[in-house]
Amino acid sequence: MPVDLREVQPPSVVALQHAWSLSSSTACLVTLQPLISFAFAFKLLFIAASFHQHLQLSLLHIFAVI
Repeated sequence: MPVDLREVQPPSVVALQHAWSLSSSTACLVTLQPLISFAFAFKLLFIAASFHQHLQLSLLHIFAVI
């Protein structure tokens, strides 16, 4: 009578599968991390650029009034 291996799994196999799924999700996070960092840096750069443009316009306005 053949034994179904899916039903009878030693704890080490279960632990290995759990570790594999954990490492897969960690690898996914590690892969996404540079993308998240890039998006955050781009957002900061955009905020700085718009603030800089606003500052430039304010300075131009001040010099135009003077």
